[in-house]
Amino acid sequence: PWLGSFRSSWPNHDTVPDPRCSWSSNLLQVLRFFVRYTLGKGGKEGKPVPFDLEFNLHTYTKMAGFAQGEGRAYGNIHERRVSGEDLEGEFSFISKRFVKKDLFYGLASVFDWSFTPDQKRLIYYLLSQMSRSHLRRSRKLRAANEPM
Repeated sequence: PWLGSFRSSWPNHDTVPDPRCSWSSNLLQVLRFFVRYTLGKGGKEGKPVPFDLEFNLHTYTKMAGFAQGEGRAYGNIHERRVSGEDLEGEFSFISKRFVKKDLFYGLASVFDWSFTPDQKRLIYYLLSQMSRSHLRRSRKLRAANEPM
C-alpha cells in the first residue's frame, strides 16, 4: 500500500525539466522560435533572421553535437579494451587543462606494462569523470566559439 502512494508522488519526467539538461530545452525553445519566424508567423516573408536567434540556434545545435560526441567517446567504457595510449591521452588532456603542459607524452608503454586490463579500465573511468566534467562545463563556450 505505501508503494502506491510513493509512485503517485514520483515526478513525471514529461512535465518536470531535467536541470542537468537545460541547454537541450533551450535548444528546443530556440528551434520553435526559429521555425515560427521563418514560416512567417513571427515576421514578414523575406525578412532576414535576427542574429541572436540564428546565433542561439547555432550554439545549442553545436552543444547537442558535442554532447553526442562525448557520449560516443565515453559511453562504452565498461566494454572497451583500454590501452596505454588511451590512458596517455586522458592523462595528457587533464594535465593540459590543469598545468597547461603535457606531462605524460610518451608514457603509453609504461601504462601498458604497469597495469592489468581491469586496472587500466578503472583508471580510465576515473580520468574520464574529470574530463567529462570539464567538457560539460565548457560546452557552451566551445559551441559559441565555433564558426557559423
